[in-house]
Formats: sequence, C-alpha cells, structure tokens
Amino acid sequence: MNAAHKRFESMEKALQESINRLEKEKEKLVAAHDVEISSQIKQHDKTRIELSAWKLEMQNALNDIETLKRENDDLRNSFDAVSQANGSSSQSKVETASV
Repeated sequence: MNAAHKRFESMEKALQESINRLEKEKEKLVAAHDVEISSQIKQHDKTRIELSAWKLEMQNALNDIETLKRENDDLRNSFDAVSQANGSSSQSKVETASV
C-alpha cells in the first residue's frame, strides 16, 4: 500500500504542477488578449475619429461649393441686370439719335 500511496502522491503532484502551469499560461493568454482587445478598441476609436473628421471636411467642402454657386449666381444676375440696363439705355440713345 505504501507504493500505491507514493504513486498516488506522485501523480497528484504532477497533476497539480500541470494545473499550476496551465493557470499561468491562461493568465498570460488573458493578459495578451486584453492587450490585443485594448489595441483593437483604440484603433477602432481612432478610425471613427478619422471618419468623423473626413465627413466634416467633406461637408465643409460641399458647403463651400454651395456658397460659391450662390455667389456665382448672384454675380451672374448682377451682370445680367447691368447688361440689360446698359442695353436699354443704348437702345434709347439710338432711338433718340435717329429722330
């Protein structure tokens, strides 16, 4: 019975060492996983910030384009009004000169 008891203790010790080793490996893996998850979260947040900045930049560009279009239309309308005013005054001068 003494030999069986020693084998049992030996096996128990080996299994306990195996459990301890596996628990340490698990802790390392969990720590590495946590670091990886944290890194992925940071990258995700950075990408979302970049996307938001890009969207804002594009919206500002679209707003600038709309403003330029309105300014162009206003200038065109002003030019057309001046051209029509000059055209009608030139036409009255021509009519007066022919009389």
